[in-house]
Amino acid sequence: MRGGGKMKNNKGFTLVELLVVIAIIGVLSAVAVVNLNTARNKGVDAARKANLSALPAGAEVWYDDHALVYTGFCAGGALPVLNAMDANAAADCDESDTAWAAETEMEDTTNGTHFCIDSTGSVGYEAASKGGAAVACP
Repeated sequence: MRGGGKMKNNKGFTLVELLVVIAIIGVLSAVAVVNLNTARNKGVDAARKANLSALPAGAEVWYDDHALVYTGFCAGGALPVLNAMDANAAADCDESDTAWAAETEMEDTTNGTHFCIDSTGSVGYEAASKGGAAVACP
């Protein structure tokens, strides 16, 4: 034994080493939470788009069954579809005798804030709401 005859016992980790490990775990956790939220938002948006995509077929059945007009489709035919969306979705549907349009807000606004579908076959993301009683996507 050198240096005075005492041997130092170096078992375990220092406080600095433990703090570094905890900081690294914290950063990795933060990144994971952000990625999980993004994935959840995309899943919610996919469900909302799927619900709206079911409307054209129902609208055509409504049109054929109701004297060749869309009047009442949003309140009658589209209402169950719109109600099936989660409570956070601001969905809107408007119709006239000859046309209809429906939209919902999106969680992931990368492509646009709203997803719109209408009786002309227009389907897609929009930068803003179709507005008021519009029966066509912008």
